[in-house]
Amino acid sequence: MLYSLSSETKLDIFKCLSYQQLLAFKQTNVYMRDFVNKYEGELAKEKFTMICLGDIGGFNGIPRKLINTKAEDFDFSMTKEIEEKFKNGFKKPIPLFLSGHGTGEIDIYLEKVDKSEEYVLRLPPIIKSKEDIQIVYHYLNKLFKCSFKCSYFEDYIINPELIELLFGEAKQFYVQNCNISIQNRNIKILMRLILNNLASEYHRISCQPMGDDTMKKYKDDLFKVLLNGGDKFGKVNVMFYCTPGFYKNVYNQIVEYVATSKDVSKMVAIIIFDFSNCKSLKLHDKATNVEIKKLNDKKSTTYQVVNIHDPTVKFSFCNEESFYVRITIMKE
Repeated sequence: MLYSLSSETKLDIFKCLSYQQLLAFKQTNVYMRDFVNKYEGELAKEKFTMICLGDIGGFNGIPRKLINTKAEDFDFSMTKEIEEKFKNGFKKPIPLFLSGHGTGEIDIYLEKVDKSEEYVLRLPPIIKSKEDIQIVYHYLNKLFKCSFKCSYFEDYIINPELIELLFGEAKQFYVQNCNISIQNRNIKILMRLILNNLASEYHRISCQPMGDDTMKKYKDDLFKVLLNGGDKFGKVNVMFYCTPGFYKNVYNQIVEYVATSKDVSKMVAIIIFDFSNCKSLKLHDKATNVEIKKLNDKKSTTYQVVNIHDPTVKFSFCNEESFYVRITIMKE
């Protein structure tokens, strides 16, 4: 019966299936296998509770299972770029992981949804041979087809340049709730991870106390995520620990953008700023329809910012002031 249906109808049906049901269909015949493989980006993914780079001490005594990563007959054909680099061997070995404090042998930890088992994936830390390429490609390809409830990326990331070399594009890890803690030692690698290799429904970026000079250096990268990451992130919450001057600059810049940009279609749908050590913030002069409410020690100010190029494009803002300032921004 399925064979007589159009591809669009079959795809709608397959979107209702779980990952395990899709696996069963793939094993039916070559036609079903190829169909599922073709549309796998739109279908259910294998789910894990957590992905972690680097050991964080195990998860509540959950049994660990080491995944053997010996090279086999993996389905992988080298691109021309890889062939060219590999022609005479890699003159400069390529690291699988990047870190803010040196290299090392790092494992990838995966926790099953039912929390019955934890997998330890040990991949070649340095790519030096064709065998290393095959192993790393095979397992990274599997990971990019999974989804994760949460993640732990802090000290290490997968090398974005290696990912692009292997796959020809910037592939993403799909994490439902992603929490990133940024500090001086890891801000460079973690901003690369967020820009290139992460997608999540709720993404929280906690910027630990750093000098304004450091934050200014990476502010443009942060705004790239907020203003162009709408196809990868559903909601982004950024926590700052900076000076009032930096807070004011961030606030004014986001208001000016939504008010004057000719295209706001790529913005993240919901943006939340938490400004620590900041008890109040002067309202921008582009704010309209202002409503102020006070309850005990908390002040809440809601207002709109209208785009000058298209008055039908409006953003709702809510400034909450108490021990810190929280600004929530949503497109109406």
